Amino acid sequence: PTKVKGIDNLYVVEIDPQKAMEEYRGPLDLYIKGEDTTKLEEEKKPKIVIDHRERTIGKLLFGRAELEFKNLEFGDYVLSDRVVVERKTSEDFENSIIDGRLFKQLKELKNYEKPILIIEGDRFERLEENVIKGAILSIVLDYHIPVLFSRDPEETADILLKLAEREQLKNKRPVEIRTGKRPMSLRERQRFIVESFPDVGPVTAENLLLNFGTIENIVNASEEELMEVEGVGKATARKIKEVLTERYKGE
Repeated sequence: PTKVKGIDNLYVVEIDPQKAMEEYRGPLDLYIKGEDTTKLEEEKKPKIVIDHRERTIGKLLFGRAELEFKNLEFGDYVLSDRVVVERKTSEDFENSIIDGRLFKQLKELKNYEKPILIIEGDRFERLEENVIKGAILSIVLDYHIPVLFSRDPEETADILLKLAEREQLKNKRPVEIRTGKRPMSLRERQRFIVESFPDVGPVTAENLLLNFGTIENIVNASEEELMEVEGVGKATARKIKEVLTERYKGE
């Protein structure tokens, strides 16, 4: 041991790092001068489970992550037990709005705790700008899914790698593929019922539930009381009451 000048009872001990790792069995009050042992941690690669149709991104991630190709039920990339990513090119994003796939896929992504949507590219040619912006706002505000933008497949691959590293190497989250639909929570079931009312979307359903507290109170409310809720006009209030009060007529 070499005594540190000017400081009592403090010594620097030079030892072989490999030998120290082999012999270490308890706390050592030593300053170890030697090789940087953090290199082992830095060399670890995260695992990314990729839908078998996403070969382009898979090629860009080859050698940078441990890859596993699967037929995924939800999303395109599974990065941990809670993070799933759906990737859409700008063209596919437009098409999925037009054919109705988008919001169905978003609901399925909610089987994971932290779903993410990546929109790749900016060539929107089939829909007006306001429609695109409206869809993105709905994804963020109504579905609570963050949207990330990338310029090209290379940048998408970089984003996926950083997300996987953060989840697995930093947060120590395992990779877990979820299949089947998870049971809805009570809050989700309540929203689902109210969203089935005529002309009632996710935002208006939330407003109705926050205003009246229970579905029972919504059912018992008058048209005038319903119209006091933001997003509910006269026509919507009338349609809601009609569904709730009209006698069912069988075939």
